[in-house]
Amino acid sequence: MNYKDKKIAVILGQGVEGCGVTRVATEMQLWARKNGVHLEVFSYDCKFYSRRTAHGLNFRIMTPDTLDAYRKELDAWDLVIFHSYPHNKFEHEDAKKFYHHFLKPLKALKAGFIHEISKTNIDKITYLVPLINEMDVLFHFETDTWFSQRVKEMFPHKADRMLRFRMWVDMEELFNIRQMYNMEDKAKKLTYIGRWSTLKNIDRTLNIADELNGRNLGWACEMHGVEASMGSKCQVIDHPTVTYIKVNKNAPPHIRIGGVRDEIISLEDASNSPVRIFPEYERRWGLEFVAKNLFGSAFYSLPKSPEDYGNRMEYTQIEIIGVGTVPLFDEHWGKHNKSHDGTPFYNIPDLGIFSNGQDIPQVVDRMLEIANDPIAYNRIRETGYEVIKQNFDASVVIPETLDKIFALGRDVHKVENDEELLTSLVDSAFSRGVKELENSGRIPVLGIKEILDKQLFFLEGWKQVPYNTNKSTSLF
Repeated sequence: MNYKDKKIAVILGQGVEGCGVTRVATEMQLWARKNGVHLEVFSYDCKFYSRRTAHGLNFRIMTPDTLDAYRKELDAWDLVIFHSYPHNKFEHEDAKKFYHHFLKPLKALKAGFIHEISKTNIDKITYLVPLINEMDVLFHFETDTWFSQRVKEMFPHKADRMLRFRMWVDMEELFNIRQMYNMEDKAKKLTYIGRWSTLKNIDRTLNIADELNGRNLGWACEMHGVEASMGSKCQVIDHPTVTYIKVNKNAPPHIRIGGVRDEIISLEDASNSPVRIFPEYERRWGLEFVAKNLFGSAFYSLPKSPEDYGNRMEYTQIEIIGVGTVPLFDEHWGKHNKSHDGTPFYNIPDLGIFSNGQDIPQVVDRMLEIANDPIAYNRIRETGYEVIKQNFDASVVIPETLDKIFALGRDVHKVENDEELLTSLVDSAFSRGVKELENSGRIPVLGIKEILDKQLFFLEGWKQVPYNTNKSTSLF
């Protein structure tokens, strides 16, 4: 299909958070520019994030006061794609307005992408179940995840509208960077780029760095993007071999998150440290940083819920391979995620090094073996590039995704009235309670768990409080 005559909007309902969701929107914007497609990104600016400028995304700003005007404008557009939504830590009135004044009354074709993985985080999206009803087409990382299964159970008519979300990336940009550095140009360094999360197992990178350091072979380890949170402090920043280098928040943005980093760090203070860790970075700078070093680590895994992986790579994983650096991945992830042809990533020869966390000496042995074998190193580089091109090439995946959305068109079976929807899913008392809460200025919790458990809660701050639907008025 030719999309040059279409007008497409991309909505970031949580604002520009500067991580994976922002990257998805940025990749769509890059694709649209290359193909002459009218696509604009809109950010609901109720929250601001330190990584906001990291991806160079161009966007229009929506606020609670401008939602009605933007909705009227977008009513006439061909497609509105939602990539994020207000959650339970938003100001309640801002979250209510986003749903009632923008998302629900919007007349354009609506496609909803859910980027959250865990049940808990998915259910933190405000007005989740009514939001699901409103979407003409829905996407999650696979059609058999917990979320996808619940959608098909609660909304049987959406079974063929609950689709797999395939990640997409501009292969041309990655190819151009990988061409800048051959193996002989790369430093003996293990890298990590990305934010801190328990799911990313960054401490394993530290363990590998300690093993390398213990062998006195002149290797270094460097990480960028790790914010100074309580979690990162306990797991990595307070590690005895780590030097955490704070960035001056008053420095110009191009220095603060990338570009000339040497202007804002004290290299003398950190020169003897086996591991250096820095906060946020600008993406282009980060890609080149990984490209000029021998190894990149990304140990993302979901050992307790492999059904929620979704047969995908995270952007960090894709980018390590894309810029021509040998990746270190988690073994559990590799065995439970498949390439587009059905082959588990773990079973693809020469894709990279896989670790289970208990094999650190063996991982280091393999790293040193590859580092001393240019033929093996370059074979891994080429294998990985072909794998990500087959799976994530934006020039293929984005048009295929849009084709599916437009082919399905509008969901003519969605329930038009929320009161009727909630009555059908739970009962009239629940529906009445929701109306009472909203009339009193409160925000009801309408996650999948609450609907399935038939229990109504409302938010006080970001905490959930039970609401007695039998004696509802007694709470006021």
